[in-house]
Amino acid sequence: MNDIKVQVHDASENLIGDLKDFYHSYYSDDNRVFINGYLEWFLLKNPVSIGKCVIVTLEDKIIGNMFLIPLNVQHKGATKVGFFAADVLTHPEHRDKSLFIKMIRKTIEEVKEKEQFLIGHPNDAATPGWKRTRMKFGQPYKSYLSKSTLISSGVKHTEIKSKDDLFKYEDEINYLSNTTNLTVKTDCHFIFWKYMSNPSKAYKVEAVSYNGSLIGLIVSYKFKGIFDRVVHYLADEGFESKVLRSTLLPKIFSFPESSSMDVYKSFCYQRTVGTEVRFFFTDYTEDFKDLDPSYITFASCDN
Repeated sequence: MNDIKVQVHDASENLIGDLKDFYHSYYSDDNRVFINGYLEWFLLKNPVSIGKCVIVTLEDKIIGNMFLIPLNVQHKGATKVGFFAADVLTHPEHRDKSLFIKMIRKTIEEVKEKEQFLIGHPNDAATPGWKRTRMKFGQPYKSYLSKSTLISSGVKHTEIKSKDDLFKYEDEINYLSNTTNLTVKTDCHFIFWKYMSNPSKAYKVEAVSYNGSLIGLIVSYKFKGIFDRVVHYLADEGFESKVLRSTLLPKIFSFPESSSMDVYKSFCYQRTVGTEVRFFFTDYTEDFKDLDPSYITFASCDN
């Protein structure tokens, strides 16, 4: 046990090669981490910053890892960098050594020192560890089908397929993203990286306009070949209904069980679909500590 080390490293191409070897200890060959270029995209091409790896070694052999992916959140013009945690893995032969807790505590030490924040959407197995280390959990996200509409006069959905087309909306997207709510900062650079350059999943990015003016943005992927599951959305104040329910075929939106989201949920059928998704947002300063995180979308995770 004394030979176990937990260290935080900036990602690099050499380190990615070592981690792929480690992830083969548990993940099958069809896992996204082995898709050509995926980890390089995920860790090295993020416009916010290079990703970090929280690595556990035993006698210089990797036996645990957690990725920390940088992102910005913003509130009333103030922006702050932090991380979302992803792809946690401990070696199957070392599950008796509390490696996950060791990685979390090392991460907290690093983030506290730099006065940053942590975001996570943990599964059943990981939730107890995050709760044990006092993450601030919000209400779980539930998913709903948006109410369809036959006529939505003046509303137009336009799929954005290229970087040039995306950046034509740069000023409008920056305006929509910078609300009075606590949100992920999803400027055009972030949207292009996370959704239009992703080598593992095909997303659809739609501009929503009303009478020729941009009023919203919707990012989704096809769910079971039928519905679009929305992972991120922007809506101009007063136009939320036109953005969320302006299509004939419903889309799947997810909101935390918070009263602040009641208006958004009113644009959806009230019967939930799928399973709940847990969520925590923990800020290690006073900056955004007491703000409502309900408007943080799945842009804060690896979907």
